[in-house]
Amino acid sequence: MMKEYRMSVAEKYFASGYLDLGDPMVSALDRLSAAKRLNADFYLGGLSGRAAVDVAKIRVDGGGRTEASARMLHHRDWYEKAIAAVPAEFWPAVRKVAIDDEPLAAAGGRLEIKKNLYAQRLDLCRGLDRLVKFYWHTKSRL
Repeated sequence: MMKEYRMSVAEKYFASGYLDLGDPMVSALDRLSAAKRLNADFYLGGLSGRAAVDVAKIRVDGGGRTEASARMLHHRDWYEKAIAAVPAEFWPAVRKVAIDDEPLAAAGGRLEIKKNLYAQRLDLCRGLDRLVKFYWHTKSRL
């Protein structure tokens, strides 16, 4: 029996065309890939409570791990470098979608909500554009 796949918010935004804003030299698929890569670096780096391994916990074999693995440190390093490439004004939208896997939200009247969501989606795409450029420039060093 196959397990049903649940699309992430970034994948839903891609399917809805919300990732088509921003730099015309960057495709929506590139933005989706950058969001997924950031998410992977976050979780594989052990920066999430859900995916983090308690490195101080005594293992069954009796050996306690006091330091993170090289792979985990690699992903943490990439995550920190990637978020440094995203300007502070775009980071809240990028974090909410790529890391928290939550949709962007707005309050107010119907027109106000529409304008606010558009602005947040534009910020998301601009932030993802910076991530795409970061990953493009560092691709040769992966």
